[in-house]
Amino acid sequence: MKTFLVIAAAAIVLLVASCDVEFRWWTAAGDSNVPAAQEVNKVIDAAYRDSLDETFSNLYLTINRADKGTRQGAFIIDHEVPGLAARIDELIPAASQRVAAVRVETPAGQQFRGVVQRGLVRQRLLYRAFAADLAGKRPTWKAFDRWAASFNALHSWYVLQFRSILAAAAFEDRAPLAAALRRY
Repeated sequence: MKTFLVIAAAAIVLLVASCDVEFRWWTAAGDSNVPAAQEVNKVIDAAYRDSLDETFSNLYLTINRADKGTRQGAFIIDHEVPGLAARIDELIPAASQRVAAVRVETPAGQQFRGVVQRGLVRQRLLYRAFAADLAGKRPTWKAFDRWAASFNALHSWYVLQFRSILAAAAFEDRAPLAAALRRY
């Protein structure tokens, strides 16, 4: 009986070793051995190098600190936000070049890289217009409302693009790919 179990175990090991079997593991953080998710993570890392992500975060925190309709809030928007928006405008061209240089081979990776490149162009236009709108001495809150509407439209555009990427991905790749996309 022991000999039979040893032979059966050896046969299973031999079978698994001779087949092209890939065991996949991923976490909710987007870490994965799924090639598409790995490529998405590489594109995200390329886009957010040089403190672009920190500048976005700083801008959003500054905007959240500004109480809408108050003089202090208007002061924050008028004096702190234009510099942050201009900084984003300065950082995006380098981010676009880094994203374009990322080597991707999977269809999901290629599609995501294209979405990020188009999205960076849209973000640059959005923040450039916001800074110009605030510098144009138009009422602060109207400029802020225009930016917020444009920002929400851009966010909706990203959501639709990500749904398209997920829909085109293989079923077994969708969970790790979705986790990676949530990082962006």
